[in-house]
Amino acid sequence: MDINEFSIGRYHVDIKRNQISSDVTTHILTPKAVAVLCVLAEHQGEVISSDRIMELVWKGRVVSTNTLQRNISQLRKVFEDSNQPQQIIKTHSKKGYSLEAPVIKKVATRSTTENHKNYYIFLSSVLTLCILMMLALWIFSGEEASNEVNHQLISVTPITSTDSWESSASYDPTGKFIVFQRHKDNCNNSIWLREVSSYREWQLTDNSGVYGQPNWSADGNSLTFTERNTCQLSRNTDKFCWTVNTLSVLDSMTKPRKAKVRVNCQDNPAWLAKWLPDGSISFLIEKNGSTWIEKYNARENAVTSLFKSSNGYTYAYDYSSTNKTLAAISLSNDNNHILEVFKSSGEILSSALIALPTTFQRDIALDINFHPSGKYLIVSAASKLYKLEFDGEITLLDIGGRTNLYDIAIHPDGNSYIATEVVADTDNILVPDTIIKTQKNISDLTPYKLARSNLGEDKPKFQPNGKLIAFTSTRSGSRQIWLFNGHLSKQLSRNQSGLQSKDILWSPSGEKIAGIFENKVHIWSLNQSTIKVDSELNVEDIFHWYSPTEMLVNARVDGQLHIHILNLISHQITRLDKKNVLWANYTDSGKLIYLDNKYQFWYESETPNIIAKLNNQLEQPVAAFYQGKLYGVNKEQELWSYSLVTDKAEILVKLPQNTRYLSDYNGTDFLITQMERLKKDLISIKKSPRQ
Repeated sequence: MDINEFSIGRYHVDIKRNQISSDVTTHILTPKAVAVLCVLAEHQGEVISSDRIMELVWKGRVVSTNTLQRNISQLRKVFEDSNQPQQIIKTHSKKGYSLEAPVIKKVATRSTTENHKNYYIFLSSVLTLCILMMLALWIFSGEEASNEVNHQLISVTPITSTDSWESSASYDPTGKFIVFQRHKDNCNNSIWLREVSSYREWQLTDNSGVYGQPNWSADGNSLTFTERNTCQLSRNTDKFCWTVNTLSVLDSMTKPRKAKVRVNCQDNPAWLAKWLPDGSISFLIEKNGSTWIEKYNARENAVTSLFKSSNGYTYAYDYSSTNKTLAAISLSNDNNHILEVFKSSGEILSSALIALPTTFQRDIALDINFHPSGKYLIVSAASKLYKLEFDGEITLLDIGGRTNLYDIAIHPDGNSYIATEVVADTDNILVPDTIIKTQKNISDLTPYKLARSNLGEDKPKFQPNGKLIAFTSTRSGSRQIWLFNGHLSKQLSRNQSGLQSKDILWSPSGEKIAGIFENKVHIWSLNQSTIKVDSELNVEDIFHWYSPTEMLVNARVDGQLHIHILNLISHQITRLDKKNVLWANYTDSGKLIYLDNKYQFWYESETPNIIAKLNNQLEQPVAAFYQGKLYGVNKEQELWSYSLVTDKAEILVKLPQNTRYLSDYNGTDFLITQMERLKKDLISIKKSPRQ
């Protein structure tokens, strides 16, 4: 019996050929449309949910329900089943789809029992073939329009391996050179050039600065990039300002040069400078909470507006020299990412909602690059690589299983990438209060490390009314919650995609722990059972679990983050009149303390007041509050305390240079996170055909 074919009414389905024939005509369908039909045929008469169909057909890929709907529409068009009521493929609102017409296999006349037996054997055979077919589809590149099979191997080659950090690399238009940043410290960098074949290097800038990512001109002779005037402000009266610069590659290869300023220093943040084909330079600019793309014309020495999205806050864009268009991504007021494609005149060609997976953290920016073909975009985000269609469909791409990749750029041949690989090893430290009080300087925190691994351990928290310490770690592959009892560590959370934030909170009783997963607060009991707090808004930060039923969180409204009170019972989320907050806590008397995005602490006693003595007194936006006092670590790695009652600030001890932040204090011990190792190197990821 032929298991590659079956019939639905007058339609004959040939699975191997991906075609459906009737007496009138033959239709060639995509493999996935036929795979969808196979799933429905295997469950003929049953309602199959959209999620289940997508799981079976698009396993390993990130797709939206719109993709499934398009395949269903394609099948209905072939079956002439688009009118209501639907006779063959029926939609069940909010439930899924069902194949209503019987699946028929013509066989020789036998007994009824044998016919039933053969019918079920046939359905089983169809299922087997569908599974094999979907397994093959899993290996496909995802470029369904060209039907190219992904018979490819992924090879990863180190590009740099120095004591410095290297990042933000990109190929020149020929693919023979790469330009990249070599970092002096966390903030300052110089711009370098490397020849790919010989590994020969040239320093292009004569000194280091706070440079943005460099971008090549179309002829490969020049670079453009933004620059900020300083790494950090030394006085409250100082201001940041940004310039747009250019640099001649050929001249700088003979001797490092000072960049030429094209757009003078301005107070408005500017980033992502890019050359346009007419020799002008585009760049993103922010003013009063809004963003748009501006264009500098060298001939006229003038800056004009190029594009402003009506969909929200534009944060990324790219230009395609192939099809002479630009693409921009904006974050809408309802916290969605919108892709817009437009001409250099500003005329919008298309606009689409990007179909991100439910587990994707909504506040993560999507870095985009046009594929050299100009047919789609490549997105790097959350250490993964995606293919982004102009209609918003997004597909996960294979990058050889590498994680912690950033700043991914495409080779002009479209078959390889260059990326920054970040390796971070952070450790949690428990330092007794008695040690802090008896020493002015602690040069080595090694004796106080706890639950160490060679990966990231962050944000440790003491258990109220208990002896456990909770922290987050990437030691199991993705970031999870772990518990330490003084001797052994135990993994608590086991979500496949991991937590979306390093922050965790203990309940006031110490019986539960909260974290963020799938853009919502989840609560774990110590027996590993989980409750999802399905609030109306997505939660991006959790600050303080101050009562059994309420928690201070950050959620985005109209494109900006605001502090909210989240009710853990009703799931109601109520906005407070505080925005752009990095850290917040209630005092025992119910007064709010918070840190704004300028690293200023505010204390709401009778009226909101800035705690002036604590301005710019944090290395990282993390602090601890205990019995009327704030504690933190400043940029000089000094552990300090501040009393809300006496307005007295005090330096407690000098800590090692690699100290990052103070995470918690319980009156007897301090929990500190230290950077053991941070490495940034450039790697090449190449796709090559299988032999």
